[in-house]
Amino acid sequence: MKLKYYLRGLGIGIFVCAFILSLTIDHQPQMSDQDIMNRAKELGMIENVKLAEQAQNQEETEEEVVIEEVADIEEEVITEEEVIEEVIETEEAELFPLDVIPGDSSYSVSKRLEEAGIILSAKELDAYLCENGYDKKIRVGTHQINRLATFEEIANEIAN
Repeated sequence: MKLKYYLRGLGIGIFVCAFILSLTIDHQPQMSDQDIMNRAKELGMIENVKLAEQAQNQEETEEEVVIEEVADIEEEVITEEEVIEEVIETEEAELFPLDVIPGDSSYSVSKRLEEAGIILSAKELDAYLCENGYDKKIRVGTHQINRLATFEEIANEIAN
């Protein structure tokens, strides 16, 4: 078989296949942009403009909620100065009975004073007691602690 006849047969075969395929392909009409948008709406999709508006509304709602929460928190927050002012406003300085039992550490004493509202931080009082050597001198018994007492006054009361 000659190459010339082989190539001719191959070309005719390709031509016939292309013709048959062109007849069998289903030609769908092109959809316009408006048709596509209408079909998308039918399927439940929304436009970018509406999506942007919804996102903006959601952001505004979230900002309003955050602003309200911050306002609520600001109302509830009592600063250290306000606590001191409230205590100072009371005419009489109240005494708090602090019971120290054998085996109490400086931190457990500090924690009880924090729970009673005498001090704001048990860690700070404990650090003060340890730094100044009062943690080893704590006396067992009932001590009367002034509600306005400083760390130094508390240390002197429970250690001396």
